[in-house]
Amino acid sequence: MTDPKAVLNQLNIVARDFDATLAFYRALGVDAPDGAASPDGIRHAEVTLANGFVLEIDNLRLAQTYNAGWRTAAGGSRALLGFSLPTRAA
Repeated sequence: MTDPKAVLNQLNIVARDFDATLAFYRALGVDAPDGAASPDGIRHAEVTLANGFVLEIDNLRLAQTYNAGWRTAAGGSRALLGFSLPTRAA
């Protein structure tokens, strides 16, 4: 039995300028939604590309809710990579 291989299937970008980041990816031909702001200022846009790869864009406010590194003045990483496996056990 062989070990299952992880598949890179997601890129999540934390954007300091959410609207400019959306505009950049749209200029490349990505049909990204607007990511309307919630009452607490959180913005998130997600699009699944033709090959199944998921591109997500978050603003700083959202990143601060799930990534402790963004709660400091220095901030954390600017991108998160997602890998999938066939099962949770794998």
